[in-house]
Amino acid sequence: MTFSMIEVRTRWIGDDGRDATPLDLFGKINDPIAHFVLHTLGWIRINFFGQTYEVSLDPRSVRTEAVERFVAWMQDMHADAERPWLVKISAFTGRDWISVTDTAPEGIIAFLDRILEFGKPAAVPETLQVRQCSLERASSFGVDAVNALIDRWNTTRESLPVDDPSVRALLATAKSGCTVKILSKNTFGRVVFGTYTPSLTTLWSRDSWGRFLGAPVGEVVPDRALGSAVELSARHVMDTGRATVETWEDPVLSSNGVIADLAWDRLTLPLTSQQPNDAVLVVTHRLSPVDASRLAS
Repeated sequence: MTFSMIEVRTRWIGDDGRDATPLDLFGKINDPIAHFVLHTLGWIRINFFGQTYEVSLDPRSVRTEAVERFVAWMQDMHADAERPWLVKISAFTGRDWISVTDTAPEGIIAFLDRILEFGKPAAVPETLQVRQCSLERASSFGVDAVNALIDRWNTTRESLPVDDPSVRALLATAKSGCTVKILSKNTFGRVVFGTYTPSLTTLWSRDSWGRFLGAPVGEVVPDRALGSAVELSARHVMDTGRATVETWEDPVLSSNGVIADLAWDRLTLPLTSQQPNDAVLVVTHRLSPVDASRLAS
């Protein structure tokens, strides 16, 4: 009987594209740590077995720098090889691993292009037009509490605590066509409604308002496309920590099934709840005079 030994080696590519090892971060390598760096940190793992290597990544967390480094490394590996490398690449979809096996880098790159689309955030619906504006545009809302918050932001450039008196003063504002709400991340990372002050006239019924508190924005807003776009806008401000004013235009579906073609302004300011920039204050105001059935909330 003949036995052969095959050396098994592991290489990690960090989220910034450089070679990395969990050992440097944690002092040890085990299954929970490997799971963490793969799925949470977005590293790429490469296991070698003789003339075969297996690649594992999570398209939901992997970064462009890591993917670009892997592709460049793979092309170099295959260009210098005396005999073909057999490559198995596996990507986790959130439920299952899906894999392809190939000897040509082109096949692996084509798989990467397809699977990385899965990890990209949903695009704002094509029918929804969103344009960035200057912060000064928010002064057209005609709300003193808004102007005070803009002045404070321009002075400090820091997120306010959610319980700051100036935030609470704005939440207490009742103005026709003006909606004020706090959106925050829950323990699962979902963007949910916190405090919600609807406008005096609104597209959402009172029953809808009652369902908003604590609910994921993308699920509870009657118009699903709008809800998804609102969540993406909130995440952008949370990620960048910068205040924004946007003009939005789109047909919107109300909670009673009425479709209205609307144009409105949105001011979004970063707030601090448990962590910096983990919540946002959103003030929505109509852009142009419209009748009561066509007010954006």
